[in-house]
Amino acid sequence: MKKRIMNKLRSRTGASISFALLLFLVCAVLCSVILTAATAASGRMSSLAVRQLSDDRIESFDGKE
Repeated sequence: MKKRIMNKLRSRTGASISFALLLFLVCAVLCSVILTAATAASGRMSSLAVRQLSDDRIESFDGKE
């Protein structure tokens, strides 16, 4: 399978360029999905840290531990 893909990419025909562009498009979409998920996760983690800090301050103000 890998050898077949490499042969298609090395080919001098127009179909190999189309295949390379399609492969690039798939990789670009996959990378954008990964980056979006990582950004969303970091946003959730920062809001969780702020919420935890707020809860800790309220507990210390109430005298509860």
